[in-house]
Amino acid sequence: MAANARTSACFGLSLIVLGMCIALSFCANIAAQTNNSDAALLLESTNNTYGIGGKDTHLLVRLKQDGTVEWDESVRQKARGWAYKRKISSISAEQVTSIGNRLAVLNKDSFRAKMGPYNSYTDTSVELQMRMLTSKGSVAFSVFNPWLCTLPSCSMGKTKPIPKDVKAVVCEVQKLRAQLAREAVDPMCKPQ
Repeated sequence: MAANARTSACFGLSLIVLGMCIALSFCANIAAQTNNSDAALLLESTNNTYGIGGKDTHLLVRLKQDGTVEWDESVRQKARGWAYKRKISSISAEQVTSIGNRLAVLNKDSFRAKMGPYNSYTDTSVELQMRMLTSKGSVAFSVFNPWLCTLPSCSMGKTKPIPKDVKAVVCEVQKLRAQLAREAVDPMCKPQ
């Protein structure tokens, strides 16, 4: 009977140790995934529009190094008007490499925490919160009013020219989003 008690105790202890190992392994995997989610990010842009009605925020595009792409699309809801729905897709490894190569040559020192406004808008403003990976590491910054307003109410004209590297990354985001969401490419980002 004492042998059975020892065997049961050892079996119980083994189950506890096994459970702890599984739990530790699970936690380690979660931590690794959390750490890899930032490391896997290649390019991200969130659009904030400020206006008389308040603030509207949505994800323009998030591209990871494995080709996973996310973006928000507006959808009409009967009761509450417009809302955003998160979309997820992927792009080819060749396209990821091409985008990564174009970002890698940008000068990290060209980007400050807040840049712009580059254009004047009436009663609104746009802020693109951006993160990207360059050859010198990750950089985060905001770009204010990058898009030229063509409405008569925006007749104030440009505030200042958008720097080449800033325009390159803004257009990288806009062209990828246009491809995914089947939208038109902004005239600023079309080849001249």
